[in-house]
Amino acid sequence: MLIKDMAARLQITPRAIRYYEEKGLIKPQKADESGYRHFTEEDVWKLQTIVTLREVGMQIEDIRMVMEKMEDHQGSLLQHLELQRSVLYSRWVEMSKLIQTTETMIERVKHDGVMDAAALYELAEGNKRLRQTRDNWVDRWNFDQIADHYDELVLGEREGFNPHENYEFVLDTVVAAVNPQKGEQGLDAGIGTGNLASRFARRGIQMCGFDQSLQMLQRCRQKHPFVPTKLGTFFCDSLSGKRL
Repeated sequence: MLIKDMAARLQITPRAIRYYEEKGLIKPQKADESGYRHFTEEDVWKLQTIVTLREVGMQIEDIRMVMEKMEDHQGSLLQHLELQRSVLYSRWVEMSKLIQTTETMIERVKHDGVMDAAALYELAEGNKRLRQTRDNWVDRWNFDQIADHYDELVLGEREGFNPHENYEFVLDTVVAAVNPQKGEQGLDAGIGTGNLASRFARRGIQMCGFDQSLQMLQRCRQKHPFVPTKLGTFFCDSLSGKRL
């Protein structure tokens, strides 16, 4: 596919495509004897992702990090879409918080008639701390690497991870303590491989969950395909108030 075909397909200008190429976000095949560079379907997908993230105001360097993360996972289209959705949710949460803060500032000014700089600064700092916490989140436990053997590891059946004492008993105790009633709904934040969520589901609870590890989610879906899941962290999906 030539650059003009790529531009027509995505309804953007060739100049924009060259710009993203210069920034190293896409790397089309080298020019052939005719001097034309050729773009693959993978390039189309990457460029669609770039355009989408630019539309929500993401900076080039942030997009570069997202693209690198996608390449690191080398996953399916579904996994790439989930990564993109997670990023979009994160941006949506950030914008929602900014709007909420601005609304609060407006109401305070209307009520007091003056601008309290200290109070406004405190509101702004709250947004900043939330953003920094979310941006600095890292998986310190490498759940992507241990997902396939996680259930064996927590039960102590395999070395390499701290086993969870009385793991099955603890999960059963949690369900008993909650005493869920058939027809209720539940959200498992950090669903992992779905061991807790599935127990609630078997009690007639409509469960869903999210996790920051793509591989853990994949394992969860293999074991419990009836439980809807999404990629995300507590600082994204749960704070958004968006039903999974």
